[in-house]
Amino acid sequence: DASNNRITTAPSTFPATESGTTTYFGKWMFVGQVTIAFETNGGSAVAEMKGEVGESVPNYTTMPTTTRPGFTFEGWYDNAEFEGYPVTRLPQFFSGNVTYYAKWKAEVRTITWAANYEGGTNVVWTGEAGSALPNATYTAVPTFPAGTRAGYTFNGWNTRADGTGAVVQMPAEFPGVNTTYYARWTADAASIVFESNGGTPVSAITGVTGDDIYRTLPDPADMARDGYTFGGWFDNADLAGTEVTSLPATMPAGTTTLYAKYTALPATIVFDANGGSAVTAMTGVTGQAITDRTMPTS
Repeated sequence: DASNNRITTAPSTFPATESGTTTYFGKWMFVGQVTIAFETNGGSAVAEMKGEVGESVPNYTTMPTTTRPGFTFEGWYDNAEFEGYPVTRLPQFFSGNVTYYAKWKAEVRTITWAANYEGGTNVVWTGEAGSALPNATYTAVPTFPAGTRAGYTFNGWNTRADGTGAVVQMPAEFPGVNTTYYARWTADAASIVFESNGGTPVSAITGVTGDDIYRTLPDPADMARDGYTFGGWFDNADLAGTEVTSLPATMPAGTTTLYAKYTALPATIVFDANGGSAVTAMTGVTGQAITDRTMPTS
């Protein structure tokens, strides 16, 4: 009736009213199966709950849990705008279709662009998980100009340090977990050249930076030059400093030149006068300049 009392039988007599009319109002309740749904907004899925109207809701004293990498859960709400207070428990009984919405707060995450070589400088981006990229701060993925790493050319980014993962372009957003991408490098051509300085020629070693070297320095006994004795290999044309006694294990960047050192042996010019008066021989070392080239008399 008008007082919201439930009427189960009609009155025994017509009631007296000021207007002469008595009105009874029908009240409707949802019957049948209803659903409690959970919109996780990017979090882990939560199964919806179904039951008949009036049926008890399982575990109604709590709310289900959901997780989302890079975000802090701030509760369930009964509206998509997150107005009001969070809902901390389910209804005790199924009464109608309802949806609860998960609210999240983004956490700060990093993207590390690793130079991926000893002594290289990494680039680190910082932003909230899920925030869009590129943005005003990070407009393009980092690059390395030519010459950054001696003997190598920068060749993009990869999800694995050994380059066997996926190629990386600009991410669409900051990830939910701290993430590292690795620079890929292509080895440049490299060679080791032997400057024999007039001695036995030695073929160059060619390859790319970082290649294993399986050769050894030539046997000194094989380094021949008339009038000289072999004195080792040096890394400069002045033959100064420490002798190079072995090749590196791997190819160094660019072109490396090793220079052969030779020490002049004693040399003599003898004059056979064929019965004339004796002429003193001239002595020196191979290659030594003769200052007086006038032939002697006998």
